[in-house]
Amino acid sequence: MASESGVSDKDRHGAHTYARMENILPSSIAKLEHSLPTTPKMERSISMTDSFILEHLQHQHPQTPAAEPDGIQSPAPAKKDDALTPISNWAHLSYIKSQRNHLRAELKAQQVAGAEARQSISSLRRLAFRMAVNISVKEKQIATTARNLASVRKREYMSTRNAEKRIEQLTKHLKEEEYKNRDILECLEKASMLTLQYSDPNPQTQTRLQPNPLSPPPSPPPRTSRLSRSSIGTPRTPPRPTSALWDNNNWDFTPEYSSPIEIRTSDNRLIRAKRESDRALSVCRERIAELEAECSKSRDAASLLEAIQASLEEEVRSHQARIVALERSGATVEENLRVAKSQLDASSKAEADMKAELDRKSKEIEELEKGARQRHETIEALEKEKASLEEDVENCNARIQKLEMYTSGLEDELRSERDSLDAAGRRETELRELISENESHLENMSAQLEKSRENIKELEQSLGLFENQVKEQTRKIEVSGGVISALRDELKESEELKKHTELALAISRASLAELESALRSANETNANLQMELDSTLGTKSRLEEELRMTKEKLSSEIDVQAKIQSELDTLRLSRDSLEDDLQAARDRINLLERADSETQKDLQTLRNARASLENELVAAHQTSSRLQKELESSTGKLAYLEASIAAIQEKLRESEQYKACLRDELEHAQRSKMEMKEQLDEVLSSKEQLERDLESSQSHMARVESESRTLEAKVAELRDSLQQSEHSKADLEERLTRIQTEGERLRTERAELQENLSSNQRSNTEAEERLALLKAEAATLDKQSSDLQDKLRQSENTTAETEGRLKEALQTSAELQGKLADAQSSLASVQSEGDDLRSKLSALEANILSGQNSKEEVEERLKSISESHSGLENELTSTRSCLNGVISERNELKSKLSAAEQELDTLQQTKEQLEDRLEGILKANAELENELNSTRSRFRDNETENATLTSRLSDTGKELDAVRSSKIEVEGRLDTAASANADLEEALGSSRSRLRNEMHCAAARTTSSNV
Repeated sequence: MASESGVSDKDRHGAHTYARMENILPSSIAKLEHSLPTTPKMERSISMTDSFILEHLQHQHPQTPAAEPDGIQSPAPAKKDDALTPISNWAHLSYIKSQRNHLRAELKAQQVAGAEARQSISSLRRLAFRMAVNISVKEKQIATTARNLASVRKREYMSTRNAEKRIEQLTKHLKEEEYKNRDILECLEKASMLTLQYSDPNPQTQTRLQPNPLSPPPSPPPRTSRLSRSSIGTPRTPPRPTSALWDNNNWDFTPEYSSPIEIRTSDNRLIRAKRESDRALSVCRERIAELEAECSKSRDAASLLEAIQASLEEEVRSHQARIVALERSGATVEENLRVAKSQLDASSKAEADMKAELDRKSKEIEELEKGARQRHETIEALEKEKASLEEDVENCNARIQKLEMYTSGLEDELRSERDSLDAAGRRETELRELISENESHLENMSAQLEKSRENIKELEQSLGLFENQVKEQTRKIEVSGGVISALRDELKESEELKKHTELALAISRASLAELESALRSANETNANLQMELDSTLGTKSRLEEELRMTKEKLSSEIDVQAKIQSELDTLRLSRDSLEDDLQAARDRINLLERADSETQKDLQTLRNARASLENELVAAHQTSSRLQKELESSTGKLAYLEASIAAIQEKLRESEQYKACLRDELEHAQRSKMEMKEQLDEVLSSKEQLERDLESSQSHMARVESESRTLEAKVAELRDSLQQSEHSKADLEERLTRIQTEGERLRTERAELQENLSSNQRSNTEAEERLALLKAEAATLDKQSSDLQDKLRQSENTTAETEGRLKEALQTSAELQGKLADAQSSLASVQSEGDDLRSKLSALEANILSGQNSKEEVEERLKSISESHSGLENELTSTRSCLNGVISERNELKSKLSAAEQELDTLQQTKEQLEDRLEGILKANAELENELNSTRSRFRDNETENATLTSRLSDTGKELDAVRSSKIEVEGRLDTAASANADLEEALGSSRSRLRNEMHCAAARTTSSNV
């Protein structure tokens, strides 16, 4: 309590000092100082402060007398302190609020940490339980593998001891057989020497002792075929055991003394004895060779068995080492699996968080995409407008270019027409000058022509005068013949003059003809020039008209060009404005696309992280399953190896049994060696049996070798599997490192999200502090909060129901979509069937048309037949009438009557045939009508089915529309429910904040009242 009183005194002192400082400072700075350090700046109404001051004063007035126990302070300072206490209370309240917010943030952080700790503890418990189960399973597996391994080792040890004992026994038997064979060989050599002593006539050889013969006597060559066959097989009849007589090497082979009668035996008996001894010796040699071959084979078999045993022991050791390595790798893999599971749980938690974040980001991205689509649509519309405007501009430019080209062409034509007009004017002036020159020349020529005509007339007159003078002179000559010479001279002179005048006349006539031709040519040229002048005048007028028309066209085109240029200017202005708008839109779109690209990058990173986590999760599951499969396969291979070891042990037992059988057979052969001579045929048969046994043993050895190869292949497979397990271990380690790096990245992202969450929480706290100003409705807000909670529960129930309905509606929509797809498929099938039916109907209609045509043809034929039949009936009636008319002539017309009857019979037959045909045609017509009716009924059925299907389709469409509308309504309801839920949550938060604020205000009031 003392500390509380000290703190309250300090707060009071700080409040008083703060109030004094506020009184000293100006009002603007005091207002700035009033703002909270943690909350944003907010406007506080005067009514709230006044109400608070009034309430504070109401609380302070009853306690003011108690605050002055001694009466030391004057009443004026007390009033001043009372005026300054609201500001100190505000500061104290802001301090308490900041402490409350800080404590609330710490409480929320502790709650979040406690929730995370609980989640991690639960996940660790689950993981510990799983690990305990896995450890127990693995311990059981290790115990079973240890028991199996101990039993295998025991069996291998016992098999090796038995094999060693067996090898020792076989080596002992081999040595005994070698000693026995050596003794038998020596005995046979001694027997051969004995036979030689019996057969040798020299008595010196009989008196010598030969204790150890080194070489047998000469004998016939052995049978190679029998040796070659016996060397392959393994004989079953060993040699007989040696007796005590044969063991004595110093035994004397010299015979006892016999009588001379016995010595002098016949040569036949000696030869027979020698042959028998040679035959026995050859048989013994063959048996010795066979036994040596058997010994070598038994040595080879023993060495082979030793090698097989050594290889099997080595394989067993290698398998044991592999089993140990596999156990170690299994332990490491289990440890890795435990680590991977722990990391997988952590990644699953992070994945859930990232999924929530991803959903939020996806919603934001959808909103941004919608905005981007709208902007793209506006951009596309603007681009379309721009394209249309550009097309208009291009069209206008093209039109302007065409008009410019047309105007340039018109200008060129105008220039050409002007040039041609100038040329025509020049030609006209030239022609006019030529015409004037021709006219002057023509006038000159006409004057010359007149002069020449006058000259001709004068010459003609002078010629007439000369002729008259000649006539007069001739008359004078005739009259007077006196002066003939003078007259002759005069006559000559006159004749010369006449000649000269005639010459001049001819010349003048020629010049006249020339002048006339020149006149005619001048007239022609003048006419041509006149015509050319007229044509030039016409062309000039035409060119003037064309020039006027081109000027008018040029002016109209210039006007059109001006209009188009003005339109082009307006279009360019609009294009520039649209380009500016488009550029602004593009800049805005670029900004939005940058933001969208950043959000897309964030989304892509989140998606990539999610995909990588999912892939790593799948890979971890796959690797765990693969490792479990490899462990199962290794255990299976181990069991298979144990089974193969057991099979090899069984084979060893069989080989021991076979060796025991061989031992028994050797004993039997030793027993049967005494009867070797009598059982030679049995030896051959046993030899064949031995060959078969040799083949079986060789096959057995081949099987053993194949099994050894399979074992080696299995060993290689086990090595490969071990290498694969090592590779998989390395891959797992790499994946674990990747997962660790991904986990670190997720931790950083989680830290960022936590920072964002803390910022959001801070903003929420700031919002709560902002909403802390509403503090007048405590009791009503309690009721409203309870009502709102009930409403919130109801809204949650309604949201759950609406979500269920939405799911049902989605399911029904999916079912309806499936039904719609089925209906569409059935509609397509029905349409295809309808098309088929239409094609069939068209074919039937074609058939009906053909049938109708054939029916019409048959009806026409029937009409013609009926007409012919009516004609025939008419003829029949006529013939009958004729018959009735000629009854009186019956006797005379019998032949005619018979012929008519025959004709009648043929007509009746034809009538019957026609009736039959008519009946057939009628039947066919009826059948066609039936088919037509059936096809029409089918068509009606198909139409009804089509109508029903269309109605069903329309119903399904209506149902789909109804479902869509209901879906839209449900979505709207959901949106409204979500908005109502959000509003309710906001109201609840505001009510809670109000309650907290009221509680804090009440606490502040209590503290202020205590102060």
